[in-house]
Amino acid sequence: MGRALTWVLFLFAIFLLLSGLYIHVATYLDLPLMERWPILWGVYFLAFVLFGIVISDARYRTGVNGKTPLFTAFEPRFRFLAEGTAAIVLIYALLVFGADWFLRSASESPSRIEGKPVISNHGKIVRELDEKEYAHLKAVEMRGMSAIFLVFVTWDALELLSLVLREEQKHRQGTPGRS
Repeated sequence: MGRALTWVLFLFAIFLLLSGLYIHVATYLDLPLMERWPILWGVYFLAFVLFGIVISDARYRTGVNGKTPLFTAFEPRFRFLAEGTAAIVLIYALLVFGADWFLRSASESPSRIEGKPVISNHGKIVRELDEKEYAHLKAVEMRGMSAIFLVFVTWDALELLSLVLREEQKHRQGTPGRS
């Protein structure tokens, strides 16, 4: 990737990270943003597309065919920091996703049937909910997904940050080139 494209992708990753954090924090406030504005699912789609681009670039740069090493453009001390940050976000996401997975029945989920908020099991109403309880259960359901999303977008942002720093260092040294 060239210097300009690296910067554009890095800024795009930061935008996706901030959007993902906004969506994730909203789940703690029981705000069903994804239900209110379905277009926000596009943020997740774009993040996974960006993740594919970042992984493809890392494979191209490193020439590795198996497990793709990330954060290779960082100096060793900063690479350790990036890997630590990525690990913390991954552990957080697994805890949040796991808590949601184990604390509720996978076959029962909050939904709307004939406009009424209910818990349903394969289309059959298990019980009716009030609006506040429905919003809470939808938010809890979304929290795990948004936490997993944060893992991918955080890794994207860190990898692209490493590339931006390397490109800027090359530019300052006067040896621009393909990375």
